[in-house]
Amino acid sequence: LRTGMVAVITAMLGWTIAPASTHATTFVDTMGGKNGNERCLVGAGAFGNNLCTGGGTFGGQSSIVDMIIDDIGLGLSWERVADPADNIFTFLSNGATSTSIRGRARYAGYNNKFGATVDGAYTELLSAPLANNTVLTYLDDTSFVKLADEILGLTSGQAWKPTLIAGGGMTYTSDPADNFNALDHMVAFKTVNLINDTLTDGFNAFRYIIAFEDLRDLGDEDYNDYVVEILFSAVQNVPEPTTLALFGIGLLGLGATRRRKIQSKEKTRA
Repeated sequence: LRTGMVAVITAMLGWTIAPASTHATTFVDTMGGKNGNERCLVGAGAFGNNLCTGGGTFGGQSSIVDMIIDDIGLGLSWERVADPADNIFTFLSNGATSTSIRGRARYAGYNNKFGATVDGAYTELLSAPLANNTVLTYLDDTSFVKLADEILGLTSGQAWKPTLIAGGGMTYTSDPADNFNALDHMVAFKTVNLINDTLTDGFNAFRYIIAFEDLRDLGDEDYNDYVVEILFSAVQNVPEPTTLALFGIGLLGLGATRRRKIQSKEKTRA
C-alpha cells in the first residue's frame, strides 16, 4: 500500500526517483523543465541525446548541461533543484575548504559577468567574461575561486545569492523577487549525494551547476547564457506557497480554538 501511495504522489508531482549510481554519471530530471524552452537546458529526461530545439544561439545542438556533466564525470548522480528551493544559497566553510565557483560556459551576445549578492551588496567574482559560444573543460578542481577570498567577513552558514550582470546593466539573482517582473532567471542542478564528511564538517555540502537566462523577459529561455559550477555549498529550502498557506490556515485554526477556550472560561466565571 505504501509503495502504491508513493507512486501516486510522485506521479502527481512529476518526480522521478533516481536509481543509485553505480558507474557512469547519471541525471534525474525531477522537475521536467518548468520554464518553456528551458527544456533546451534541462532535456526531456535523463541526459543523453537531448537536442535544443529553441530559437536561441544554442538551438539544434546537444544540451549544454549534457556536456558539462559529462565533462565533470566523477561518477556523480545529479538532480534538478526544484523552484523555488534554489533561491538562496548557503556559504559553507570548514577552514580548509569553503564555497567556491568557476565559470563553465556562455552562449550569449552580452558580456555577462557573475558574482554574489550578500546582504543586498553585490561582489563580482568572475570579472573576465567567458568568450561567447564557449564550454570550458577542467581536468581538476584547482581553478575554483573561493567566495571567502573575494568577500571578506563571510561566515559559514551565511546566505548568498548567485548573481548575473547582463547587457544593458540588468541584474538577475537566483531569487526571482529581485528580478525584473519577478521572473526566474536561473535553474540549478545538484549532486544527489553529499560531497563532504558531515560528521567532520558539521554541515551538508553539495556540488552545483547553475545556469542563467540573460534577457529581461526570459527571451528564448534557453538558460545557457552563463553557466557556473559551485563547489561546497547548499541551498536554503524555501516553503512552497501552498505549504505556507496550509501553515497559515493551521495558525488561524489554533487562534480560533484558543479564543473559544478563553470565551468558554469567561462564561464559566460569569
